[in-house]
Amino acid sequence: MLFYMKHNRIFSILLGLSLVGLVLSISLSLFYYDIRSGQASFNPICKINETFDCAAVDGSKYAELISGFPLASFTAGWFLAIAILSLMGFSAGWAPTALRMITGMFSIGTVMSVVYFYIMAMVLKKFCPQCLGIDAVNLAGLAIAYSGIGSLKTGSVPSRDHWFRAMVTVGAVVGITVLFLKTFDQSKLEGVSNQELADSVRAEPAATLNISSALPVLGDPSAKVTIVEFSDFQCPYCRQGAKLMHSLLQRYPKGIKVVYAGFPLDQTCNTTMKSRGHPHACEAARAALCANEQGKFGKMYETIFDRQDEITDGIVMTWAKEIGLDVAALEKCMKDPKTAALISSSVDQALTLGVKSTPTFFLNGKKMEGALPFPVWTSLLDEMTAK
Repeated sequence: MLFYMKHNRIFSILLGLSLVGLVLSISLSLFYYDIRSGQASFNPICKINETFDCAAVDGSKYAELISGFPLASFTAGWFLAIAILSLMGFSAGWAPTALRMITGMFSIGTVMSVVYFYIMAMVLKKFCPQCLGIDAVNLAGLAIAYSGIGSLKTGSVPSRDHWFRAMVTVGAVVGITVLFLKTFDQSKLEGVSNQELADSVRAEPAATLNISSALPVLGDPSAKVTIVEFSDFQCPYCRQGAKLMHSLLQRYPKGIKVVYAGFPLDQTCNTTMKSRGHPHACEAARAALCANEQGKFGKMYETIFDRQDEITDGIVMTWAKEIGLDVAALEKCMKDPKTAALISSSVDQALTLGVKSTPTFFLNGKKMEGALPFPVWTSLLDEMTAK
């Protein structure tokens, strides 16, 4: 009786730990799919600072166990299976099998945690808070499960039938969980495959761009791959495209640079427009260019896109103050004819290149219209950055 009371306590703890690991893994899986679809925030809650940054880790190639399937989804299924085995362990007949199986699973989980901790520490030099939480769950789970193994009754060897059923349960739960979480992946356009989209870009002739050196640059200025982004701060698809660029810059920190070239859909600064379709786009573009003069283009760019739905006349000045810009200098710069001329030159260049909508990107001169799925970008960039 005392034996089963002790093991019930152990299974209760294991159940609790597995549920914590499940929640953390699901959150990472959903965030992974948000990154791929351009829905992830520029500054998610799990980005604590430059070192503890979930986006840098979850957006890296190491986050995938199989292409298009995040490791976190398999981890979620793994923890769910452990939770089910823990519940099975409350039955006296299943306790030996469940405990041995759980011990083995936490052992594998701990080995994986060590491997991925090494990758975070030595390769990415970034740490994901949820990943560290999963590591802690694996270590604690292994210690708790192992403590119960020694007190199993002598001769309590699981039957082949129990082993088989337990392993089938684990396999089925992991598979179903991975496939269920895959339904949250929106990184694909209807009617065309990502491979077809990537191939169409490869077939594009590379255009010659005459981009002003005064335009803002995100990423490593010396990178061999250049992405020119013709965008409008009030365009919803441009926000999605900007978030995709943010994720790509984290995935290829030394491999790519993004040049922002404004193409506001507002006749105030874009004479090709017949109306003020996006009445605040010109002001936002001027503010972003002038923030670049103070070395804070990135912050202004992210703020405007993140708060796109709140934009009204003059609001950019409030945001400028919030992010620490010299507002007086910003106002002076925004009224400077040189700033208007810089936007006009970007618009003229866009028209010369045949830009008809926003966002439009040029990847080393190859035209890419719209916020194309993340896998299309990574397929192309893996090739370009490896050369």
